[in-house]
Amino acid sequence: MDKKVFIVFIMLGFVSLFADIVYEGARSALGNYLYILGASAIIVSLIGVAEFLGYVMRFVSGFLASLYKSSKILWTTTIAGYVIQLVAVPLLALVNRWDLALILIFLERLAKGLRTPTRDVIIAEVATSVGGRGKGFGIHELLDQVGAIAGPIIFAVTLMTRGWGYAFLILSVPGAIAVALVIVSYVLYPEVKSFREESSLTIKGFSKTFYLYLTSIAFLSIGFVHWGIISYHLGMYISGELIALAYSIAMLSDAIIAIPIGIVYDRIGIRSLMLAPIMAAIMPLMLFTNTVLSTIIVACLWGVVTAVYETIIRAAVADLAPSRMRPMAYGLFSLTYGVSWAIGSIIIGYLYTIDLYTMTIFIIFSEALSMLLLYTTTR
Repeated sequence: MDKKVFIVFIMLGFVSLFADIVYEGARSALGNYLYILGASAIIVSLIGVAEFLGYVMRFVSGFLASLYKSSKILWTTTIAGYVIQLVAVPLLALVNRWDLALILIFLERLAKGLRTPTRDVIIAEVATSVGGRGKGFGIHELLDQVGAIAGPIIFAVTLMTRGWGYAFLILSVPGAIAVALVIVSYVLYPEVKSFREESSLTIKGFSKTFYLYLTSIAFLSIGFVHWGIISYHLGMYISGELIALAYSIAMLSDAIIAIPIGIVYDRIGIRSLMLAPIMAAIMPLMLFTNTVLSTIIVACLWGVVTAVYETIIRAAVADLAPSRMRPMAYGLFSLTYGVSWAIGSIIIGYLYTIDLYTMTIFIIFSEALSMLLLYTTTR
């Protein structure tokens, strides 16, 4: 094992840990925060549009990385994305209108889109230092989710004791640590080896299996309820502090399953992804009963689906694409995922204003199509 590569792998995990404290802490109650500022359910669903633009930015970032074939560009976009993202979130403390808050939410999503595909290319390379790409992404996600658990808790405690402004401002501290760590990672590992190979911008080199895989993920994303909608719904029955704590439960379930599902993926491959549409289809059924138990179940199911997204779905992209085309592969994956989740969020937000029954039928139908396509992919 190359010790330097392993150290960079671990450091990037801690970058995600501290970065997640920031944006997952804020994200845990964004729907409720916009509600307090006077936004409607349809306005809250625009968080899904912000997600969409962030995924469009991922495609642009992956395209540029493939175009310039430069490790320096790879690291520059990664570092710049973290800086912008981790500044935008604490600035939410300074706004008192939902439109201004929404602008910062959009900026944060765009910044994450800028750095995610280039960072994932680096992780896909250094993750092999722990004995398997699925396991590597699982370990990275575990560290990531430690921050995702801590962030909502820190946010909830600060919100209860000091209010919304301090809750957002306190997040600037882990943000500064994350930026420092990603810069050190660049200093230790400035050259990404996969960029030494000849790169290509063509999308013709991908297999039919890759495109079938993208289609299955599209339907999975369309039916995956955004946490903004969930927190908006829960905000009618419980406080913002409890919603933030529920989100930390979601992140805990994500952390618990991350490494095991990564190991399962290394053993059985894409079949392990079938867990995601099953959990996503069950989740809306729990919204019919507004109890503590149903809230915990929804949070756990949401965390499981997120874990699958953040570990083995990303690992499969690297395994289904040649190394020289991975930036473009991650860009196409992110674009597909982002467009689908944005469309799904808007549809689900609209159906939510009609009734939960119609929304639930739509979600189950979408997830059933995803399962069918995933089954076809495995064959």
